[in-house]
Amino acid sequence: MRELASQALAVVSVYAPKLVVEKILPKLLKSCFHKVLNVRHGALLGVAEIMRGLSGNSGAHRAEIL
Repeated sequence: MRELASQALAVVSVYAPKLVVEKILPKLLKSCFHKVLNVRHGALLGVAEIMRGLSGNSGAHRAEIL
């Protein structure tokens, strides 16, 4: 489920980058240092997928190209 949620964040970051950068990313970065391993793992996946979406390398960008 964490992987699927992080992939959804990549798509959201394509269509609403301002929202992602201002609201979601700060919370995820804070969660990267959480005590619970599962929370840290999900936060890292989310941050990675957001960066992928903002860089233009997400699946949403590839679908538009095709």
